[in-house]
Amino acid sequence: TKVKTLPKSIGNLCNLQTLNLFDTLVEELPKEINKLRNLQHLSAQRYNNENECSLNSYGCVRIHEGVRCLEALQTLTFVEANKDGVDFVKELEKLTKLETLGIGKVTASMGKDLGISIGKMNHLEELFINSIREEEILDFNCILSPPLSLRFLSLRCRLDEFPNWISMLQNLRGFSLRFTRLIDEPLKHLKGLPNLTFIRLYQAYDGEELHFEEGGFRKLKEVRLGKLEGLKVVKIDRGALPFLEEFQIEACLLMQEIPSNIELLPNLKSLIIKDMPREFVAGLQPNGGLHYSKIRHVPSVSIMYKQGGWTTFQSHKLGEPELLQRLQ
Repeated sequence: TKVKTLPKSIGNLCNLQTLNLFDTLVEELPKEINKLRNLQHLSAQRYNNENECSLNSYGCVRIHEGVRCLEALQTLTFVEANKDGVDFVKELEKLTKLETLGIGKVTASMGKDLGISIGKMNHLEELFINSIREEEILDFNCILSPPLSLRFLSLRCRLDEFPNWISMLQNLRGFSLRFTRLIDEPLKHLKGLPNLTFIRLYQAYDGEELHFEEGGFRKLKEVRLGKLEGLKVVKIDRGALPFLEEFQIEACLLMQEIPSNIELLPNLKSLIIKDMPREFVAGLQPNGGLHYSKIRHVPSVSIMYKQGGWTTFQSHKLGEPELLQRLQ
């Protein structure tokens, strides 16, 4: 909607339990919000399709000091951490009933206090953290007792090292890393998570090789790799990824061939190739493609090229005349 502001009188709705401002134009909440002691769900993010792959894809809403008063909150997304800095993230430790938290514009100076607050959220199931800028390095190793209830974790920030506590999240089902630019290979930290079904790595790793090891990722159904600028090789051990259904590779420009042993994935239903090099795509074509035999068992193979905005792609099937002409 085109709503831009909320009236101060909203603080009079003392029995209000849900406030949904999703996809409105509201940028700041009145301080009277903090009077709503029965508020359980506050959803305020704005989704920007034009910047899907940027830190700005979720517009954060500014919220005033005093959020600690909203102790009944179970959902708080997407709020801006930057205005009141460290004091704001310290307040979050009072929100121990939170099940979903989305916080943006986080700075390096907030890392320790944010980690302490998160460590006290024993019911937290979904956590989204965005840094204030792509080059801002956050350190989450200060989280010594992570919420073991976490089912989905999304980090959009630079990281010097992979947070070691993530490998403790036995209930984690979805995991997304963006802009982390890790040097250390992340998959080795994730392979033992027994319930993981979804992984997204976008500008998350600068190394040359990703390795899905044998015995790991027993429930993984979907993998998305995007803009891994140093990536040359994806190795899949025999017996790894037994239930993988969708594999997506986007703009990994140094990759020359399809992941090894992809032909051994018995449940792979969809292979999506986006903005990959000409040689890579040519190798997948029937009637002469060097790697076609490895993917011929996959029911759906789509070759996509970006057109205009972040979310607009032109899709081709293997062997289409228009695609073959593009590859010449």
